[in-house]
Amino acid sequence: MKYIIIISIFWWSFFVFAQTADEFYHQGAQLYINSKLNQAIEAVEEGLQINPSHPKLNALLEKLKEEKERRQQQQQQQQAQAQQGEQQEQEQQRQQNQENQQERERQQQQAQKQEEKQQELSEEQKKQLAEALKKKELSKEEAERILQALRSKEKENKELRRPKQVGKKRVEKDW
Repeated sequence: MKYIIIISIFWWSFFVFAQTADEFYHQGAQLYINSKLNQAIEAVEEGLQINPSHPKLNALLEKLKEEKERRQQQQQQQQAQAQQGEQQEQEQQRQQNQENQQERERQQQQAQKQEEKQQELSEEQKKQLAEALKKKELSKEEAERILQALRSKEKENKELRRPKQVGKKRVEKDW
């Protein structure tokens, strides 16, 4: 009789633990379905404390840990891609700034050359005007026409000296 009681207690306790382990199994599965991976792992580990040899709990725990590792790797890849994207964007911005600087320098050199050329022309025209006046070969109208031409050339030079806006308009990403 004593053996029957011990065996019945053993079977009864095994039956109770099996139900509890199954409840933890279902709870862990439900938490995983609801995207609560860490809580699902905790529930399965708690069930394994009660019944460490439960095959479903052990299999589920293994699957949950694999999923957690997969998600961590995916997150690391996304972070690496984001960092790489930021570096590419910074490099593009640096190249754009360098191109803009080169364009400004080119424009300044061009404006300086134009100014020098204009000064040469102006000096030459002034000499011609002075010589013509000395010879008194120019009429008043011709002198006015030459002065008007000089004024218009000076105006053009002033416009050329103004720096032009260079570069692409930066568009913010809206996605």
